[in-house]
Amino acid sequence: MKRVFILKGLDCPNCSAKIEKEVGALPGVESSVVNLMQQTLTVQSEKSADATLAEQVETIVHSHEPDVEVSEKTEPAVTKVYLLKGLDCPNCSAKIEKEVGELDGVTSSTVNLMNQTLTVQAGTSVAASLLDTVTTIVHSHEPDVEVSEKQLEATAPVKKDEKAAVYNDEDKKRTIRLAVGAVVYAIGMALTVFAKLPTLAELAFLIVAYVILGWDVVWQAVKNITRGQVFDEHFLMSVSTIGAFAIGEYPEAVAVMLFYQVGEFFQSLAVKRSRKSISDLMDIRPDSATVKRNGVLQVVSPESVAVGEIIVVKPGEKSRWMASLWMANPCWTPRH
Repeated sequence: MKRVFILKGLDCPNCSAKIEKEVGALPGVESSVVNLMQQTLTVQSEKSADATLAEQVETIVHSHEPDVEVSEKTEPAVTKVYLLKGLDCPNCSAKIEKEVGELDGVTSSTVNLMNQTLTVQAGTSVAASLLDTVTTIVHSHEPDVEVSEKQLEATAPVKKDEKAAVYNDEDKKRTIRLAVGAVVYAIGMALTVFAKLPTLAELAFLIVAYVILGWDVVWQAVKNITRGQVFDEHFLMSVSTIGAFAIGEYPEAVAVMLFYQVGEFFQSLAVKRSRKSISDLMDIRPDSATVKRNGVLQVVSPESVAVGEIIVVKPGEKSRWMASLWMANPCWTPRH
């Protein structure tokens, strides 16, 4: 009989090997395999060993790792994929991945920053209501990211003209805002130098330019402070530019904000261009997978294929998985 135990918090390779060896030596146990990446222990045992197996496993695990939570996986794991549109912060991605992975009933959590997706494996009862919890966690770090659940049914290939463009409508609006802010700043400086406008008139132009260019930075800094995230780039930019206004260095304050926003804009475009280039290169992946489940062949999305499942690769089909070749004809040619 096959039983799977979740070892939440296990991250020691040496301890994993000892646990695997000691559980495998128990009476009635035929095999014992620890998957450190998924923090699971898979045990194949005789029926006579089932009665006390859970207690024995917990005792062995706690003898090596007292803080590891041991629980038996009693329901099938469900794979959920969430689209995180607009996520481009590696630090925030790591925090989101960690917090989602620590939720009760969640066995694994992986953020793919390049594809802007979050893949979660959880129990059936937990997965049904996971979207709201994931959305709350994501918005606690990135309020502007759009969270939606991706359907895992096999879909038709996405045409290249349907893919997200590097320069989209949001970027066009941002370009217009930067251009207007720069023009207002330039007009204010020109009138001050050539027309000898009084200080108040100069200040009025520069304040308008600053609001156009930097309102979102200041607002983001305020929101981060309310969440306890104080010393980030938005806070530092806000303090430095508002401080420059306070000591009368009005042009410098606006110029710093302008250069910062232009730099952020070009960085965003560069990230999108890199993401699109890599996506185009990786577009050799199959759009569906044929999996043998309970003796029946099912066509599913590649994201829904779990570790240990049997994949049927037909002649001419592509495969992107690391797998063991169980049966093939002499014409099989592996390609990397």
